[in-house]
Amino acid sequence: MNVLNTTACVLSLGFLTSWGAAAQGVLMSLNHDNQGLGLAATYLNSEFYTMVGENGTTPDGYASGVADLDCFGERFFYVLANPYRLVTLDAVTGELLGNVTIDNAMDADVPASNIAYDWTDDKLYGIAHSYNAGTDIQLIRIDPETGTVEAVGDDPDDDASFGSGNCDIDALGNRYFLFAGGKLKVWDTGTGAQTANVSLPTLFGASNLESWTNPMYHPVEDRLYALHMLQPESYDFNGPPFQTELRLARLHPETAEVEWFTSSAISMDGIQSGVCDLDPFNNRVFYQRVDGMKIFSTDGTALSTISSPSNSISPWANVQYHDLSTPPTAVVGEDSDGQTVEWDGTSSLTLSHGLGNAVAFDGWTGMSGENSMNLTWTVGAYGTVHVHGHRQGESGESVEVRRTFHVVPPATDNQEELSAQPCPSSVTPVEVFDLGGRSLGTFSVVRWTTQSPTELGLPRGVIFAHQKGCGTRKLMVH
Repeated sequence: MNVLNTTACVLSLGFLTSWGAAAQGVLMSLNHDNQGLGLAATYLNSEFYTMVGENGTTPDGYASGVADLDCFGERFFYVLANPYRLVTLDAVTGELLGNVTIDNAMDADVPASNIAYDWTDDKLYGIAHSYNAGTDIQLIRIDPETGTVEAVGDDPDDDASFGSGNCDIDALGNRYFLFAGGKLKVWDTGTGAQTANVSLPTLFGASNLESWTNPMYHPVEDRLYALHMLQPESYDFNGPPFQTELRLARLHPETAEVEWFTSSAISMDGIQSGVCDLDPFNNRVFYQRVDGMKIFSTDGTALSTISSPSNSISPWANVQYHDLSTPPTAVVGEDSDGQTVEWDGTSSLTLSHGLGNAVAFDGWTGMSGENSMNLTWTVGAYGTVHVHGHRQGESGESVEVRRTFHVVPPATDNQEELSAQPCPSSVTPVEVFDLGGRSLGTFSVVRWTTQSPTELGLPRGVIFAHQKGCGTRKLMVH
């Protein structure tokens, strides 16, 4: 099959809540104190901070930003160095579930950094970094149970100095995002192909003073939020302790075009990578500062600050928002999104659901509402097909998944106006579709041959007319 256009499925919720009703959920983080590292939870409805299990789970410090959360399986992952290993904690009890050596099959100087959990295949994605060619990085896939690493794609990126914590993932859209080398880099996690490698913009024209950190993917909006830092042209040693302007911005996830940013700084300081996360259900951004955990709305409004607990070197290292703590059930996908698939109308075409190993398959819904529990769908007509699945977490909350396929006739290179006459020998109805594969109606041969496009209610522009057994033709309606 020929895929014309792929639009990432987005997370859509039929509700938005006010701040008063949305102050729930939990921030999971590593608490670093004199005993070492342990898992901590901050309950947002009460701002209560507590250890989850005993501290000192691993008796060492941490690399900031090298962590992620499996909110379905209630697992918290983080990477430690010397030697490099992947630590897995039970996000409910704090119990140490795993502490495995990270495979270094590529002999990288940094075997794993910037990890992000993909719940569709139960794997962690990240980068391996080698210095032998300057700043080579390679997209990798990590098995969280064994620490086994495999390269995703063949070619490393050779222009990619980076900081940990500068990544995020769009699991359903198969996209891994990374800020590195002053650019937004996007990889397809299925093929390893780098689909974007664009320079991050300057908001004030001072490239030597501006930097970007903490990309956070918002699946409801299909946008990235990030923090922008503007340093002063000259530091005033007699001035205030913090002089770097920090702003919140929204960027296009493939072009890095800035669509919006806060006109005023949200704080006057820099920020460490990996101490920031996003709540896409209630449009909140969390980031740690010296005086506590800051909470902003995604429009830049300051909501609150949670004071730092005592006796911690860092209470919110590698902070992760637990997004399934906020009901109701999320639904993934909209009818207007999905893959547009070309089909000639005569050959056999089979669609596979492509939900991933970690998603339960719930069946297909066809053009006429018919249902099927076959793992594949054999196309028999033009139109829209949906495939359904779900993923349920230990908490009982679940995410429902719907992928959409628009089956359309093949496009042609002929742009001239074509005859609207059907096959002379055929009496089968004429089916008409727009460029997106959506049906515009089915007409009898008599109506098709005797009535004008206006009388048939057809819009101006390019349409496709199909008769079974006669193929498909592209028409231009004036």
